Amino acid sequence: MITYGTVSATVPTTAEKSGTFPAPVCTAFNSNGTACTASSTQITNINPVAAAYIKDIFSKIPEPTTASTNSLVVPLRNIFNHHQELVRIDQVFGPRLMLSGRYLRDTIPTEEPGGLFTGAALPGVSTTDTNSPGHSWAIRYTATFSPTVLGDGGYSPTARLSAGPLG
Repeated sequence: MITYGTVSATVPTTAEKSGTFPAPVCTAFNSNGTACTASSTQITNINPVAAAYIKDIFSKIPEPTTASTNSLVVPLRNIFNHHQELVRIDQVFGPRLMLSGRYLRDTIPTEEPGGLFTGAALPGVSTTDTNSPGHSWAIRYTATFSPTVLGDGGYSPTARLSAGPLG
């Protein structure tokens, strides 16, 4: 199943990504880091780690759809393709013995454009591709050995997997 949801995020403009801002921003702090000592509308010395983040993340984000507020409104595609099979067999072998078995197999391939459990609104930044297939077996028995002794037992292993980021 494919669905679309519209999300809104605050994103930088191309000028802001290169260090030019429409209003003054703090460019230096005091030694305690508690007060701004200099401000400017231009940052010329961009930290190498910040420059890498701008290059790898922000350069791939579209321009704001509303420039005055730096808002980006985009539709994001979600994929949810759940599929499940269940087989169950119950057998009574007589008044003293009953046996039952069950097998469950499911697949849940999904794509989350805002990331699994994060809901980030930046397109292409935190998209995850998740597949959590599961397998479950269950075997149970009930046996009556005498009017006062009853045996009941079973075995039920389960396996489930998950995945991580896309791209």
